[in-house]
Amino acid sequence: MIINNPPRLPSRQGVDKYVQSDLFGWLQNFISGINGRLSFDDNFPSFLVQDVVIAAGATALIPNQLTVIPNERYIVRQIGNGVITDGTWDIGTLRLVNNGAVEVTISVRFFHVYQSTT
Repeated sequence: MIINNPPRLPSRQGVDKYVQSDLFGWLQNFISGINGRLSFDDNFPSFLVQDVVIAAGATALIPNQLTVIPNERYIVRQIGNGVITDGTWDIGTLRLVNNGAVEVTISVRFFHVYQSTT
């Protein structure tokens, strides 16, 4: 979840402004995050591509709208019995392959989850 650290108190003389505006605004965002009101886009760098039509055996070329290569994707809607697999993904283009025997129309969300190296 993307929640920033609380703002720092710039000086002891500004306590009233700090509590009434800076800290209060941060706390409202924090509470929204805890209550699950943040959208998917608020939590992950992502984008949604809707109504991509892929013929049987064909590959769809989708422009990457992120500044990194996504490391996950979810099909959020599918019409047709296609079997969708990942092709090559690079910084410019994401490829999805329909290995099924019929045409398929999909909406898919690509996103990047930051993973720790430990």
